[in-house]
Amino acid sequence: NSWNWAFYRDLQEVKKCTKDNDFVFIIGDFNPKVRKDHNSEAAGKYGLGEQNKRGEMLVDFAEKHGLTICNTWFKHERRLYTWTSPGDRARNQIDYIILVNQRYKNAVKNCHTYTGVDCNTDHVLLVAKCQIVLKSSRKKPKTFQHLDIEKLKICGVKEKFQTESSR
Repeated sequence: NSWNWAFYRDLQEVKKCTKDNDFVFIIGDFNPKVRKDHNSEAAGKYGLGEQNKRGEMLVDFAEKHGLTICNTWFKHERRLYTWTSPGDRARNQIDYIILVNQRYKNAVKNCHTYTGVDCNTDHVLLVAKCQIVLKSSRKKPKTFQHLDIEKLKICGVKEKFQTESSR
């Protein structure tokens, strides 16, 4: 499917515009199914259903680029599916929140759907709860340490310095 390859090629180009330490999410309707019990570096073991070709592509892309597929890392009994077919005949997990750097994976505390929210779509609202601790970028003002020259007299350093420098 050439459209899928073009999508991931374009996504790769966009990812190149980010820095390695940027905290970036890729969120969207990717239409893959990532199998449950996957448990790779990129995908957790809580996907929904059987993996399809698009799911393989998503996981491969995530592994290749050090990404984390967030909604496969959290165990939920009822809040996994992100899409409902017309007539509620089928439910699938095809929308994903992907964290760009696995370095920040622990910042994502939960990822689940809100099935009762009416968004006027066949997709279900997907949310992630994150706790980000950022360092201050302000530089601390330099403090000058004042030297107590009187202490040099006590240790006899002054006399030793004078003796050594007079030679």
